[in-house]
Amino acid sequence: MIKTEDERDGSIFEMSSGRLFSVTSGCIIGPLLIAMKSIPIILSCDDRYAVLLGTCLCSLFENKKGDYSIDIYIIDSGLSDRSKERLHVLEKRYGFSIQYVTPNEEYFGKVPIHKLAGHYRLPIQNYHRLALGQILPLTCRKAINLDVDTVVRGDIAEFYNLDLQGKTMGVVADPDPDYKMNHLRALAQAVGVTPPPTSTFYFNSGIMLVDVERWRNLAVQDQALDIITAHPNKLSYHDQDALNIVLWGDCLELPPRYNLITDIADKLGVPDPLIVHYSGGGKPWYFFSAMPFHADYLRYVKMTPWKGERYRKFMDVYFARKYGIYPIVWRIWVAFKKIRLFVRTGIMYLRGGVR
Repeated sequence: MIKTEDERDGSIFEMSSGRLFSVTSGCIIGPLLIAMKSIPIILSCDDRYAVLLGTCLCSLFENKKGDYSIDIYIIDSGLSDRSKERLHVLEKRYGFSIQYVTPNEEYFGKVPIHKLAGHYRLPIQNYHRLALGQILPLTCRKAINLDVDTVVRGDIAEFYNLDLQGKTMGVVADPDPDYKMNHLRALAQAVGVTPPPTSTFYFNSGIMLVDVERWRNLAVQDQALDIITAHPNKLSYHDQDALNIVLWGDCLELPPRYNLITDIADKLGVPDPLIVHYSGGGKPWYFFSAMPFHADYLRYVKMTPWKGERYRKFMDVYFARKYGIYPIVWRIWVAFKKIRLFVRTGIMYLRGGVR
């Protein structure tokens, strides 16, 4: 299953930089040199989540301290020109430059995405992080992957400077460890992988501190994609499942401070997380919200060109539960959305639009 460095497909991504958005041909070509004091960060986004991307970047640079630079690589899954112009406002404000990377969707069309009613149940950009070894320049030895639905509340250098202790990645355990470990063991058996002898954990792949050199040497991208394409119906969490299989026992477990998922934030009781991850209970763009750390989202989104679009939906589940709306009204609302989704899916099926 393991492939050598020379066997990697160089056509997965094409890169453009600055505001030109012109695409170069051939393999991934990053900067020939990367600054000694720089932190490479990869994010993937389409236009639906551009407001979250802008908010994440704003929080990242507002809390940057010290004499170092941040190199931003954005895997462009359909950002509009208007969104890129807004991101350029942040580039000028904070003095950084974005490198846009365009994925080859023909290649990624091989992976399962389960498209329903015109929307991805699993965003295809989740798979793009697998090719971080190709995106980053060969001189890069360490990098951070960030989901865009995050807010960085402190200096990201603290996270970047963590000692990986010889492991390929530093990650935070999934909030439902028992269920996910049972899932991982069953998955390993289904795909024919022998679990490591020592106990380990199932991690969330939204925020990863990566030893890029080890990632490349172990051909993590190829191993993960091999599993995904060979067993598409066995992977419940797709790229995350595949990474947990490939890197089983080769990840350093980090405290929840470095990836505090809002859905379980109250249970964990982490008072001052470095990175808040708005995952599991909806995104932070609800008008009526009792989501943990929702104020952090509002603080930073108001600093972006998207400040007038910070609200996109009416009420989140946290608010509904807190004020007793959840038992009756919320279930009616959820039932209505399911019926609407069923009708839309049926219409698309009749038109031949579901794959």
